[in-house]
Amino acid sequence: MKKSSKENVENKMLTDLNDFMLRFGIDEITFGKNHSIKRTKDKKAKAINKKKK
Repeated sequence: MKKSSKENVENKMLTDLNDFMLRFGIDEITFGKNHSIKRTKDKKAKAINKKKK
């Protein structure tokens, strides 16, 4: 079994994160002492969620 390179793993993680953020209408995630999630008011993201259910 071939071991994935670090770059391939990072690219897959970024792709998955971007898909997740699009699906749930998330514009920005901030980490730190006070973490937060800023959501968009995007109707397209809501439509994508309805199709997946």
